[in-house]
Amino acid sequence: MRFFPVRATLAILLALAAPVVLGAQSGSSQKTSDLTTVGSLSELPVDILDELGGVAAIADIGGNFNPTCVSQPGVPNSRLVRAAISPKLAQITVEHGGIVRYVETLEFRKRAGKWKLAQQANEAGR
Repeated sequence: MRFFPVRATLAILLALAAPVVLGAQSGSSQKTSDLTTVGSLSELPVDILDELGGVAAIADIGGNFNPTCVSQPGVPNSRLVRAAISPKLAQITVEHGGIVRYVETLEFRKRAGKWKLAQQANEAGR
């Protein structure tokens, strides 16, 4: 009985997180607060795509990419995990392959009509 609150809390957290994650992976946009979840690279502004290295440098959500240091020719070494955008803010999460596989979360802000990288955070070992 004493573990019930922990299980209930985990169940609630999973239930709240699932729609955001599923929306991002399904290829469809979904509104969450001021940010709209983006379902594909094609929905990102060109300025942000350029910062990510262009369309050829990154795979779309769920797409094939090189997760390890063994690379397949013509396959990107990075993949879009999820993205959410508002008129002035974009949050982008990218998975990078290689010897040290890691996930990077980028925050872009729109200033003077252009999207600029404002913040970056890495999480290694995924």
